[in-house]
Amino acid sequence: IESVTKDEDILDVTGLYSTNTKKAVSDFQIYNLPHRTPAGVADRETQQAIEKAYEQWVMDSPDTWLVTE
Repeated sequence: IESVTKDEDILDVTGLYSTNTKKAVSDFQIYNLPHRTPAGVADRETQQAIEKAYEQWVMDSPDTWLVTE
């Protein structure tokens, strides 16, 4: 994966846990784990929530449905 789109923003994937990554994780925590104080650290709970959100996105996105004959 070279980049990920979020709304109109392009997020460059560098492979580094930079300040941009920390902010993206904090933003994810704010919207998806409202019972927690966002720390910007992708701990176990956050990683599980990211996986769940990704799986839901795949199910909700017709472009990801593979149909073969």
